[in-house]
Amino acid sequence: MEIKLAWYGVSTFRLTIDDQVLFLDTYMDRVPEADDVGLKSKDVKKADYILIGHSHFDHMWGADIIGKNTGAEIIGSYETIRIMSKEKVDEKQLIPVAGGESIHISKDVKIKVFPSQHSCIWAKSGSSDDICLGDLNLDIRQRIKNVNKFLNNMSGSSENPLSNTQKHRQETEQGVRGEGGALAYVIDTPKGRILWKDSPGHWTGIIKDMKPDLAILPAAGRGNIDGEPIQGTLVDFINKELELIKPKEIIFSHHDDWMPPSTKEVNMKPIEESVNKNHPKIKITKMEYNKEISLLN
Repeated sequence: MEIKLAWYGVSTFRLTIDDQVLFLDTYMDRVPEADDVGLKSKDVKKADYILIGHSHFDHMWGADIIGKNTGAEIIGSYETIRIMSKEKVDEKQLIPVAGGESIHISKDVKIKVFPSQHSCIWAKSGSSDDICLGDLNLDIRQRIKNVNKFLNNMSGSSENPLSNTQKHRQETEQGVRGEGGALAYVIDTPKGRILWKDSPGHWTGIIKDMKPDLAILPAAGRGNIDGEPIQGTLVDFINKELELIKPKEIIFSHHDDWMPPSTKEVNMKPIEESVNKNHPKIKITKMEYNKEISLLN
């Protein structure tokens, strides 16, 4: 069995298992200011399955285009599937999940879906080694208020002629109601187990039993542990997560500057140094845009 992986920015990957192509998220059509990832959604010629981690635009934008052009089955939260139906993707291609489901894509390859957590975008955040405290036990109404403020700030100002961010946000607005419930996916193959999720959060009691050979994990934002923000740094969150799942290999994502000037590249040096120190047996594999690598060799 041959397994290959290509990265297209944020948490979007193309995973090829023999002759089957799986897209993990689909956000490739970005603002002109962002680096070219090497592929546009309209240019995807083959896809058998699309897995969506959650329903925000920087993860789901383009899924409907790829689905319509290739006939790929789209697996995601009920909110993701609602949006895909709204975008006129054939209902036969849509598989809503909430966690606990299994999808057999071949005799030897099975996908298991788990409930996960989105990063705490309602809470104060900083760079990878900034200590962030507080924001605990916030009422849902306050969280929603904070999220809306965060999204408005990210959209940018219409008075800023240097950025296409606001136009891009208007184009990518599909009427999503929140993130739709974040999901984690475990892909079991004869060569090993792959864990992929697209936002830094987890349920401790769920993730601790996954034990992947390879973990594809996001490195950005304020980590979410069992519904509350990490009291510490992103580095602390990643170390806690790795202690739970104990992978042999890790690939980081979502650390790129994907929508400048509203976003910035994450400083990965403190994260990599900490992983090498605290988890010396875990191999860190770095990826570049549109550069395919072999997995689980």
